[in-house]
Amino acid sequence: MNDNTRKEIDFTNCLVLPYVRHLEASQSDLKKIDKKLIFKYNDKLSKLLCNNKISSSCKESGVYRIECNDCNKQYVGETGRELKQRIKEHKRDIRKNKIGSAIAQHVNQTLHDINFDSAKLVYPCNNIKKRRIVESALITSNTNCMNLNKGFSPLNSIISISICDNLKLNLN
Repeated sequence: MNDNTRKEIDFTNCLVLPYVRHLEASQSDLKKIDKKLIFKYNDKLSKLLCNNKISSSCKESGVYRIECNDCNKQYVGETGRELKQRIKEHKRDIRKNKIGSAIAQHVNQTLHDINFDSAKLVYPCNNIKKRRIVESALITSNTNCMNLNKGFSPLNSIISISICDNLKLNLN
C-alpha cells in the first residue's frame, strides 16, 4: 500500500501485538469484546538487509563490483576479507587461467582488460547471509554481469529488483 491509498484505522478498539504464530485464533475472542487484533512484524526484509551503519569490522568486507575496461561487463562478488586480498586472488586466477573463474574466463576468451583499480565495495557488510543475498540480487538484476552463476542464494528477478531498489543499489 502506498501512502495515498492507506486507510485510516481507529486504534481505540485495537490491540497491537508482535506477530506470534497461532495467535490468530484469539481474533474471534477479541471480536466478542469489540477489540480488533493487529499484528506488527518486526523482521521485515528491508530491516534485515538495510543497515546504513558501517562498523569498523565491516569496512572491507561486503559485496563488490569489478568492471571490464573494454566492454560494459561487470563482475559482482562477495567477500568476508579485505577487498584488496580478493582482487589479488582474481588476478592470480587470470594468470593461471583458472577454470570456474568468471573473470579469468572473460579475460582469456575476449582478451579484454579488467579494471581492478575501479573495484568498489557496493554493499559493505560483515554478515555472510546478507552478503550472499545482496550478491545474488545484484547478479540477477544486472544484465551486464560476467558472473558464471547466480551466487549462493539464487533469487528470482522480481525479488532481486525489489532488494536492489530497497537498498538503492544499481549496477546498470
